[in-house]
Amino acid sequence: MFWTWFFGARPTPTPTPPSPLPFPPPLNNRNPQKSAGHPENGRLGTGTDYMYNTKDSSIKLAYRPQPRPLPPAGEAFTARTIVAVAAGAAHVLAADAEGWLWSWGCGNYGVLGHKVQQDEKAPRRVETFGGRLLLVPGSPLAAGGTSSLAVGVGPQLYAWGRLKASGDCSTYPAQLSDLSGWNIRHVSCGPGTFAVAADNAAIAWGAAMHGELGQGPAGKKSSANPVKVDALDGAHCLQTAAGVGFTMFLVRTPDARAEAAELWAPPAGAVEAEAPAAAADEGEGGGAGGGGGGGKRGRPSGKAAAAKKGKK
Repeated sequence: MFWTWFFGARPTPTPTPPSPLPFPPPLNNRNPQKSAGHPENGRLGTGTDYMYNTKDSSIKLAYRPQPRPLPPAGEAFTARTIVAVAAGAAHVLAADAEGWLWSWGCGNYGVLGHKVQQDEKAPRRVETFGGRLLLVPGSPLAAGGTSSLAVGVGPQLYAWGRLKASGDCSTYPAQLSDLSGWNIRHVSCGPGTFAVAADNAAIAWGAAMHGELGQGPAGKKSSANPVKVDALDGAHCLQTAAGVGFTMFLVRTPDARAEAAELWAPPAGAVEAEAPAAAADEGEGGGAGGGGGGGKRGRPSGKAAAAKKGKK
C-alpha cells in the first residue's frame, strides 16, 4: 500500500489505491507527442504562436487557442523517440531515448536552457546534454513557473532558470552540487519551491511562504539550499509534487519511520477562538426555550431576528 504525504506545516498521511497505475509507454512515432491549448510564446511547439490582430483600424493582438491536439514542428525532433515530458507555467521539456533534452515555449529566466532568454516556438535541443553528458535513461524531469530540473549521468541533478528569490538566473543547466551522488528518484518544481525523492530521504528547498518545506511550525520557512524533510528521514519516497503553496510526497509503506511521523493539528488557540461563537448560539437557544442562564446574551440568529420582527 502507498501513502501520500501532504506538507503545509506538518505531514498528513492520505491513503492511496493499493495498486499503482501502469507506467505510460514511450511517446514514440506510433504514439506521437501532441499538444493543445493556449499557444502564446510558442508553448505548443508547433512552430507558431497563432497570434492575430483583432482590430481592423488599430492593433490589438490576441492568440488563437488550439482545442485539438497538434503535433510538434521540426523533423529533427519528430524523428526521436520521446520517453518523458514535463510542462511548466509556459514552457515544456522533453527527453528522448538517446538521453538528449529538448525544450520550447517561453524563455523568460532562461528556463529553456539555451543560454539566452528568448522564446522558442518549436522544440530545440538543449546543447548541454550530449556526447558523454546525457540524461539518465528514464530520467525524471520537472518544469516549474520559473525553473527547470533534470537528472544527468552520475547521477547528477541539473537546475536552471530562476533558482533563488534574489540573484542572477542561470540560462543553462548547471550542476546542483548539494545533491551530487544521490540516487534521485523523482523531482518537481513549484512556483519557487523544489522537491526531490532520493535514496531514503525527502528533500525540499526554495522560497516558501506556507510551510511547503515540511520543517514544522518552528522550522525553516524558506531555504536557498536543499534540506532534508526530517519527518521523512529514512523513508522510501517514490514521488514528489510541488504545487502553489503546498508540497506532496508519495511514500512506500509499510515504513515505520513514515508511519510514526507526527500528524499536524491546528493550534489550540485556533480551536478556542471558535468556541465563543458556538457558545453564543447555544445561549441564544436556551433563552428562547426559557431555560437559559443569566449569562451574557449573544446576538440573535437570523431565524430568531425574523421571528421577532414578525411579532412586531
